[in-house]
Amino acid sequence: MKLKERMIARQLSIYIGGVVVIVLILIATSIFSVEALWKDTSGIFNNPLAVRRAIGEIRADVLLIHRDMRQLPYEDNQEVIEHLINNIGMYEANISQQLPIL
Repeated sequence: MKLKERMIARQLSIYIGGVVVIVLILIATSIFSVEALWKDTSGIFNNPLAVRRAIGEIRADVLLIHRDMRQLPYEDNQEVIEHLINNIGMYEANISQQLPIL
């Protein structure tokens, strides 16, 4: 009777060990899957945010160009005119940087 009980105990420990190994494999695969899913969703989330920021900056630059262009005909001082033209150039450069994001 003792020998039979030992064989049963050994079989149970082997089966429980097998179940533990399978559970550990499932846990490992789920962790890797969650990390991959997180990377995908962060890319989906950050893309519209970056596009929205780029649109906002382009809109602000266009308004600033419009403001400075309206001011140009009323200026008599050459330094102020050069300053306005330099500002317009900076705004155009910023727009050029934001366009590839769109």
